Amino acid sequence: MTKLDEITVSIEPPTSPSQVRAILTELQTKLECLVQQGMTDSVDLRSLPMFPGDYEQLKETLGYGEIHVTIDAMGPTEIYETAIPGLWWVSHFNNEDENIAEFIEITALPEILKTDEQDLHQAGQQLQQLIDRSDRNLNS
Repeated sequence: MTKLDEITVSIEPPTSPSQVRAILTELQTKLECLVQQGMTDSVDLRSLPMFPGDYEQLKETLGYGEIHVTIDAMGPTEIYETAIPGLWWVSHFNNEDENIAEFIEITALPEILKTDEQDLHQAGQQLQQLIDRSDRNLNS
């Protein structure tokens, strides 16, 4: 029979599991669908089961691209293209600056950045009004 003090015990640092690889693989599949079939998609980051540190690791891994936009409509929305073209990090905040929704959109351009169709149809008329007003100011 062995005595307990004769048993060798070694303590190893815990390895924390990570969902980052799985998320990146999913993004790669969705990016391929965008390129090959024109299919846009998104990943709701708040719905994913992430381990501590996964969010920060994912954000760091994807990095920052050249485009960063802030929209002020019913609370701020921050959008930036990651270092991977076609992957956009979109964060929606309420008026108290609480993050209420967060997505990675797989698209050439996020929908929220596109001009609304109704607004686009009124644009010509609005521009004509500006031209008319400018003409009146010049002739005054």
